[in-house]
Amino acid sequence: MAEQRVERRLAAIFAGDVAGYSRLMGADEEGTLLRLNAHRREFVEPKIADYHGRIVKRTGDGVLIEFASAVDATRCAIEIQRGMVERNAPVPQDKRIELRIGIHVGDIIIEEGDIYGDGVNIAARLEGIAQPGGICISDDAYRQVRGKLDASFEDGGEQSLKNIARPVRVYWLRSNEKSAIASTTLALPSKPSIAVLAFENMSGAPEQGILRMASPRMLSQRYQDYDGCSSSRVIRPSPTRAGPPTFGRWGASLASVTCLKAACGKPGTASASTRS
Repeated sequence: MAEQRVERRLAAIFAGDVAGYSRLMGADEEGTLLRLNAHRREFVEPKIADYHGRIVKRTGDGVLIEFASAVDATRCAIEIQRGMVERNAPVPQDKRIELRIGIHVGDIIIEEGDIYGDGVNIAARLEGIAQPGGICISDDAYRQVRGKLDASFEDGGEQSLKNIARPVRVYWLRSNEKSAIASTTLALPSKPSIAVLAFENMSGAPEQGILRMASPRMLSQRYQDYDGCSSSRVIRPSPTRAGPPTFGRWGASLASVTCLKAACGKPGTASASTRS
C-alpha cells in the first residue's frame, strides 16, 4: 500500500479575534453578535477578499486566514484595523468591537481545506499577545514585509509563547502608528468643548512652575457650573495681550480668561481675571 503523502505549502497565516469578547457577550449577547456579524459582512470579509485571503475557518469571535503573501496579509491587517477605528468611532467605548491580529509565515499542512502545523499555532499565539486594535507579527513575517508597507513595526524581542518549543522574535505595530490609526476619525462631542493649553512660567521663580500644568485643569474645573457646557470649558486668553499667558511673581497673571457662554448655548459672555 502506497504511503499517503501529506500536502504542504508555505503560507502567511493570519489569526484574529475580538478583544474582551467574553465581557462583551456577558453584557449584551444579541447586540454584540449583531455588531460582529455586521463588521464581518460589510467590511472585514470584503477586505480579506481584496487581498486574496482564504478564510479557513471561524471560531466564535476568531478567524483563521491563509494568504499567499506576507505583504498582502499584513496590508490587509493594517487596513482592517484602520477601518475598524472609523466604524467604532460612534460606538460607546464599552461596546466597541476591537480586533487583535497575529501574523506568521511558515510551513503548513493542508487537509480537507483546513490547515495545521506549528506555523498555525504560532500565528494564534501572536494574536493572543497583540494589543486591542493592534497587530503582532513574527520575525519570519517581518523579514518579508520590511520596507514594503506604509507602517512601521517595533522590535518586541524574543517571546516565549504558550506550547511553542522555541522563543519567537516578534514585532508590534509601533505605538505612533497605532495613534495615527486611532486619530483617523474622531467622534464629535455631545456638547461644545475646547482644550485649555498649559501656561508658560516667566516669573523666574521655579516654585511657580507647578501652576503651569495645574492652572488649565483648575480653569476647566472653574467653569463646570455652567449648565449645558461639556467638561472641557471654552477658555481662551484675551487677545488684548500679546504673547502666551504667563505667571507673575505672586501667582497667575492670566490677562483675561474668557468663558464663551454663547458656545454653551447661553447668551452673553463672562470674564474673569487674576492679577499679580
